[in-house]
Amino acid sequence: MPSAAFDKLSDEVLKDLLVINPDAATAFGLHDPYDFQLPHGGFKRYEDTINLTRSWLQRANSIAKSEDLDTDQKISLKCID
Repeated sequence: MPSAAFDKLSDEVLKDLLVINPDAATAFGLHDPYDFQLPHGGFKRYEDTINLTRSWLQRANSIAKSEDLDTDQKISLKCID
């Protein structure tokens, strides 16, 4: 059975990631509200993305230790790492 906490975390982090990188949202076909937003033009964007990804990995690993993940979630966790 999939972990609801893992899926919730992944959804939250994806939304945060798209706020940092609205151009990626547009590329994925998620146009509203991202089409009219620009990412930070400097290093901050990359630093924010790295920090978010590290936090995501730590929190996802914590969930994986306490709950069973389904195959898709295990693959997602490997991709984050």
